[in-house]
Amino acid sequence: MKKINYLIKNRFEIINFGFTGLTSFIINYSIFYYLSQIIGISANTSASCSFWLAAIWHFSLNKVVTFRAKSQKLMSNMIKYSLLLIINYGLTLLSLFIIINYTKINIMFNVYIATISNALCSYFFMKYIVFKK
Repeated sequence: MKKINYLIKNRFEIINFGFTGLTSFIINYSIFYYLSQIIGISANTSASCSFWLAAIWHFSLNKVVTFRAKSQKLMSNMIKYSLLLIINYGLTLLSLFIIINYTKINIMFNVYIATISNALCSYFFMKYIVFKK
């Protein structure tokens, strides 16, 4: 019952977080595809560029829209968010390494795997650490 109450109480925040995540995913995937498949840049460089550009979007939209933390100190939020990014960046590169070296799966699938693993830990980390009220 507590989980249902939590979901009801935070439904708009969760919906906004999902929308932000979806748009971040679209940015990440599009840039990764363009850089790696069209221009021919290495998978690691493409993944790095797309990850960081999507992260800037993700931070900005979550700060202003999802968690309504516009008045909080930017530097404090950025330092905490940077820790989350380091964790998510590591998960992204780890999944890419596994896909390239141990599977025959297309590297584009890595964007899906990394996005799912990153999203699972990001919401609570951002709500209770980065943008804690």
